[in-house]
Amino acid sequence: MDNMAKKEGILLIGADGMLGSQVAEQLKQKNQTFYQSVLKPEHEQHLALDITNKQQVLDLIDQIKPECIINCSAYTDVDGAEKNEELATLINGTGAENLSLACNMSDSHLIHISTDYVFDGQATIAYQPEDPVAPQSAYGRSKLIGEEKIQDIAKSWTIIRTAWLYGPDGNHFIKTILNLARKNDQLKIVNDQKGCPTYTVELAKCIIDFSANKTKGMFHFCNSPECSWYDFALEAINMSNIKCEVNPCTTEEFPRPAPRPSFSVLNCDKTDKHLSWARSSWQDTLKHYLNNYEYEIAK
Repeated sequence: MDNMAKKEGILLIGADGMLGSQVAEQLKQKNQTFYQSVLKPEHEQHLALDITNKQQVLDLIDQIKPECIINCSAYTDVDGAEKNEELATLINGTGAENLSLACNMSDSHLIHISTDYVFDGQATIAYQPEDPVAPQSAYGRSKLIGEEKIQDIAKSWTIIRTAWLYGPDGNHFIKTILNLARKNDQLKIVNDQKGCPTYTVELAKCIIDFSANKTKGMFHFCNSPECSWYDFALEAINMSNIKCEVNPCTTEEFPRPAPRPSFSVLNCDKTDKHLSWARSSWQDTLKHYLNNYEYEIAK
């Protein structure tokens, strides 16, 4: 760790997650100096870090003194949070607080990933970053606490809210749906929840751009346009040439422990002004995912 005394590079927290692994991959491609931390390292290149342990966070960041910290670590089990709100708040709230304090000590910029669940889900037009928040679930409340801690404490910060993540790594909606479609003749998919899918490959690119420029403030990132889970699933199944009948259904037909927002479309105009490239449609990113990572698209 002696070679980490110089203030440089990026500390990527949660480098083994769905989003963090993609951020790490793109940083490697750019030959950028960065350090990866996870809760329980399995590889030599990973550092151990429990963001709920304040002293551990302060000690590691003081030792590394990175220019920027990217926090991709989170408690993301939306239904599990209903029974484990204290744990969700510890990770998503207290963890963000600890990182904020450490960033101030090391004069580092903090980039934190948040969620559409901080809103009430009752809007009819896309949520702006400055719109009022009113989370309806334990998960949303825990993420909002994290946002508030960062805004109250950190001197230099970026918060990027996102939604409906999928990509090359981890488990997600598209991977689950395609596996089910290959095993069943018919599927029912919720059609009364609207949002915007987000491809981790593009979100990671945005995060890295923001880290380079230390772009400050509250932002939204997702792909466009809006769609329902039914629309998203149907497109993925059709692109994959899977013979499965897809039928729309209501949220009430599939009750879950945590309430789902009926409308969680995020307005990304503010983000677009800070990017030198154009966000893709979710149809184009879905095609890229299917063609390059998961399933062969019918020609």
